[in-house]
Amino acid sequence: MATSYVTRMSSLCTKSSNKNYFPWLYNSIKCKRSFLCTSAQQPQELSQVNVDQVKQSLEDENPFDSPSLETESSQNTESSQLARKPKPADSQSGPTTLNDPVAHKFINCMMYDGKKSLSRRIFNEALEMMKKSQIEKYVCPDNLKHGPNAAQSNVEIDPMKIFHQAIENAKPVIGIQTIKRGGKSYQVPIPLKEQRRYFLAIKWFITIARSGKEYGMSKKLAKEFLSAYNNEGGVIKKKIELHKMAESNRAYAHYRWW
Repeated sequence: MATSYVTRMSSLCTKSSNKNYFPWLYNSIKCKRSFLCTSAQQPQELSQVNVDQVKQSLEDENPFDSPSLETESSQNTESSQLARKPKPADSQSGPTTLNDPVAHKFINCMMYDGKKSLSRRIFNEALEMMKKSQIEKYVCPDNLKHGPNAAQSNVEIDPMKIFHQAIENAKPVIGIQTIKRGGKSYQVPIPLKEQRRYFLAIKWFITIARSGKEYGMSKKLAKEFLSAYNNEGGVIKKKIELHKMAESNRAYAHYRWW
């Protein structure tokens, strides 16, 4: 049917007049002729191929194990690595021990008027003061009476551990949210997320240190860190007050979802 259709339609397009009137028909017939010719030649070409020789050649030579492919793949990886632009290093990362996300968060919260270098210097000075005071306690003759092991177990010298423990001790567990129900405002206790707990602890440290009467922000910060490390000071008082307020308003806890 296909050959008869092509022969019949080709006879229409042999004349130049028909080609001019039916250009789309002439092009379609050319495509069909080429398709039929290739489909008729394919079985003859495949019949001449020996299947055993193809199998033997595939077993002898594995294209995936060839060294040429390995060299090409290595060249491609090298070229792709060279083509990639190197990423810039993070401004907050470095080989120092102060490369800590909580410390960076504290420095950013304490920063005022965009002076981050000043905030970082104050934080580093507070860590130095904490370490000096802890070393003085460590070398105190009262501690050395019981031996060096007892002094090491009682006194923590690493300032970053003191800082992290102070933040952990100052983090509140429950907070208060103002919710209106029936035209009245209620202080409803709610559980706090981890990010909010960190924020409140850092905020209390900064506000209490700024409101202190002593001279020097780093000195006041070191004092608050050491007192919070021992579960004392103004930051721990704020945390206890917040927990007491949430405990006194626990009757309105159902307003959180009602």
